Amino acid sequence: MTAGTGSDLVATVVEALVQSASNAVGAAGAALGGEAVARVREALRQWPQWAHALGRVEAFPGDPQAQWDLALAVGQLLGRDPGLAANLRARLSVAMTAPPPAATEPVPQMSHPGDGANWPAFGAGTVLGTPSRRGRIWALTGVVVVLAVVGSAVGLGIYLNSGPDGPKPLATLDQVKSVLPDLHAVPDGWTQEKAPSAGPMGGCSDAATSPAQADLCNQVLGTGSSRFHADNGKTQVVFNIMAGPSPAWADKMYDSAYSVYSDLPDKLPMAAPKAGERSAIYRDSECLDFLVKTGSTVLRISYCPENPDAPNAELVNRITRMFATRSQQAQDGKTPDAAA
Repeated sequence: MTAGTGSDLVATVVEALVQSASNAVGAAGAALGGEAVARVREALRQWPQWAHALGRVEAFPGDPQAQWDLALAVGQLLGRDPGLAANLRARLSVAMTAPPPAATEPVPQMSHPGDGANWPAFGAGTVLGTPSRRGRIWALTGVVVVLAVVGSAVGLGIYLNSGPDGPKPLATLDQVKSVLPDLHAVPDGWTQEKAPSAGPMGGCSDAATSPAQADLCNQVLGTGSSRFHADNGKTQVVFNIMAGPSPAWADKMYDSAYSVYSDLPDKLPMAAPKAGERSAIYRDSECLDFLVKTGSTVLRISYCPENPDAPNAELVNRITRMFATRSQQAQDGKTPDAAA
């Protein structure tokens, strides 16, 4: 659990509200405290649309669509009430720095859907596909990839589970391509606009502003994309993958992507479906962008429905988990066959 990013905070608040509606005890509710959860609940009842979203979760706490709508409401609430957001963030910071339980007590475990960060901006020199109305996002600052490298050294880490039978980083562009969904993997009725393709990361190191950035860029094995239409062309979905040498490298790429989205004023963080090791969602008036870190890969799904205010949460959950599962299958040495 982290307290420093908008999507983390929204996800934790939603989780606490769901736990409260289910009369369940969980780490999110314990971290925020009953008083803070009650304050959020009271604030949500100030606006009819927010109150409706809260009521749906209280009636059906396990409904993904209800949780999705509540995440949108909580994100809007915290955006309009920075004082409340700061108070909740402070409570989480205190909970995170509290001493661990005694060795004789079980250590509470928690994971929530909003743990994560953002995708780097890609220029036209890469093979990554994006919806045509979204091209402006990937040309930010004129840099092919915006990297947030802490310090001068790039910590690549070691894939600890990369034994003979354990997960391993993808080794070839064919493996990268195999992760991308094709028509057999997506829901019935979708049409393929761009078949899966993969290639090297073109121009990345040339745009780097430091040797550390260039080093990180140079270790990208490859990138790839596939693109589809659904709902008779009213919805566009793009799958992107970036593969590197280790999970530690993927964490750095994931964090750099998160920083890009966080700097965009029109992006609203939302609670993300649980997928991979880290996942996050940002939305604007046109699309929802999903970021997932799985092993040594960073994945992005750009989902642009006819009405972004009413996305199909069940469908989104399925395609996000499908993509993450395909990446894990490839790193496990299997032929990806997960489908939505």
